[in-house]
Parts: sequence; structure tokens; C-alpha cells
Amino acid sequence: MKIIDKVLLGVISIALVSCSRLNTPMRADLISKTYLEVIWNIDFQAGFLNDSVSLIVNDMPIFDCELITSESSSAYTGVKVTCYKGENNLIPKFLHIFTHSMNKVINYNSPESDSLHFVISIKTPLGLESTQKVSVQNTAGKYIGISKSQGDAIVLFIRQSNQPFLYY
Repeated sequence: MKIIDKVLLGVISIALVSCSRLNTPMRADLISKTYLEVIWNIDFQAGFLNDSVSLIVNDMPIFDCELITSESSSAYTGVKVTCYKGENNLIPKFLHIFTHSMNKVINYNSPESDSLHFVISIKTPLGLESTQKVSVQNTAGKYIGISKSQGDAIVLFIRQSNQPFLYY
């Protein structure tokens, strides 16, 4: 074998070894473990009928005067706010806000705590108004469902679960 052939074979071998090291275990680990964890989730559920709703979570305004109506077949409004954090990666905590008029993602810098505090303001088409402060413990479940009573007074019903709510 000529010297040029040996050199060319050596260069090709080095190139192959270098390319195979691009997929190192550390890089594969980062790729395979990139996922999001739900910190908390708020769903607006049954009882809303063209109500104007405002929501503040941990002193942060989330939405203001959003018109919300529950679907009679599923008891769900389609309005939800979810707080996520990245696990084993560099994704910061953020909120995903989904309503009928918006679908946005914003940074969320509130420190993690054992409880969640929110303020809900509701105005019904009949002229009833209510602002209620609610605190929930995360140990009771990170999925929070908010339903509203029908009638002469606004009463909120808060449900918590360790599993996401299912709607059909």
C-alpha cells in the first residue's frame, strides 16, 4: 500500500471517529430528557353563561373581562391557564393562557410555593358582580377546576385533582 493510500485511510478513519462522537451520551441525555412539567393548571368549567371574568394569579393579572360560556355537553368553557417549567433543561417557568380571544405564552417569575392564590372577578349578564379571593394547597392537586353556581348569587366551586380533568 502506498503512503498516500495509508494517509488517506487514516484521515477517513479520524473523520469517522469524530463524526460518531457528535452523538455523545451527554448530548443524547439532554435531548431525551427535555420535557415540561405542569406546576398548576386552572380550568374554567360548568355554570358560566356569557359571564365577564377577570383572573389574577399570585398578584399577576392573567386576563381581564374575558367572556366565558360553559358548553352544556362537556361542562367546560375552553378557558385554561397552565403554569409549566422545564425539567432537566434550560426552559424557564412560563404560563400558557388559552381563552376564546387569546392564546399566548408569557414568562412567570413567581417563586414556587405550597399554595396558589388567585382572585376571580365575575360580572353576569343579569348585573350580578362578585370578586372572590381563593387559596388552594398544591398538595390537594395541581389541576384546579372552577365552576359557578346559577341563580341569585355567585358561588364558586373549586375542585382539585392530581390528574388533568377530562372533557367529552
